[in-house]
Amino acid sequence: ASSIDDMFHAEFIMYALINPVYTMIAGYHFTAEARYKGADVILVAPDCSPSHVHTDYYVPIRPGTDAALGLGMAQVIIEEGLYEVPFVKEQTDLPLLVRLDNRRFLRQSDIEDGGRDDQFYYWDTAAGRIEPAPLTTLAPGNVDPALEIEAGRGAYSVELQDGRRVNVVPVFELLKERLADYTPEKASEMCGVNPEVIRTLARKIACKRGTIWCGGSSLKYYHADLMVRSYLLVLGLTGNWGRKGTGPLEWSSSGFDGPFIYAAKQKEGLEETRRILQMREAMHQMIKNEDPTRTDEMAHIEMMARMSSQAGMLVPPAFLWYYHCGYRDNWNRKEWNDPTMQRTFDEYFEESSNKGWWQGMDRPGPDTL
Repeated sequence: ASSIDDMFHAEFIMYALINPVYTMIAGYHFTAEARYKGADVILVAPDCSPSHVHTDYYVPIRPGTDAALGLGMAQVIIEEGLYEVPFVKEQTDLPLLVRLDNRRFLRQSDIEDGGRDDQFYYWDTAAGRIEPAPLTTLAPGNVDPALEIEAGRGAYSVELQDGRRVNVVPVFELLKERLADYTPEKASEMCGVNPEVIRTLARKIACKRGTIWCGGSSLKYYHADLMVRSYLLVLGLTGNWGRKGTGPLEWSSSGFDGPFIYAAKQKEGLEETRRILQMREAMHQMIKNEDPTRTDEMAHIEMMARMSSQAGMLVPPAFLWYYHCGYRDNWNRKEWNDPTMQRTFDEYFEESSNKGWWQGMDRPGPDTL
């Protein structure tokens, strides 16, 4: 994501789950200045707020239904052919192949003995066969990844290492199938936004460079990640990240160059800072040596994941609530649970603990006072 001043370069700025005039006082002037320069400002919100009077498009929505709006816009963009094909093929996972028998990505471990679990595949339209997606770059190179199955074909066929053949399709095909349930009319029934407004927003976003800011209210909804992802899908389809005035805008709560260095320093001074940075680079190199396909970004993510679990940097509050605050009884009340849950909360909880998914972070435990 860009820094907040990059909003000045946008041709549209869409806010959702936020009241920016009140909650972004220090940075909102970039939005106002972009609007003076001609950018369209869009606010998706269930209420009239101090922000809605400063927008070009105010979109009232039922609380908690942003995912339907985002998917409705995505449906229009695909249905009307407004998506950026080269960008989608390079910058998203939509060309990757998915097995239809288990709905999982086709992996090298499926087709080769000892193959990698993180090696995925395209269908090369020119060669008429699967090709591995590069591990060190997003660029597909000389491969032309298929997004859609040729008319009348149905699916591609791939032989697994055990000799069985399975059908595979690009993620894009499954996305189109899913979005059939989110035409503007169907999405409107869910979110309350007029179908023509959904179409207008989709077309406007597709022909302009811009950004979508999902605010802190997204942290307060069940499955709010899916609400944000629906908006990210719109940006991904329209080529709206990776250049000036585009991309999702979020709030970064921490970073290595700041809070982490400050906490790690054992004494003041630049020499101590240099020592910590050298230590970081040494850890990066060690992690990259384990797997030469890891980029600098991958190495940093892996480093932070290891440090978070080993050094005790993260303490999820869920374990405190579960063991010591009475939430265990509430979370096991079937009438309060997600209707798609097939087992009790305790069963899911025990499975995750037994498989070590929370190892190093499952504290305070039941015996902690």
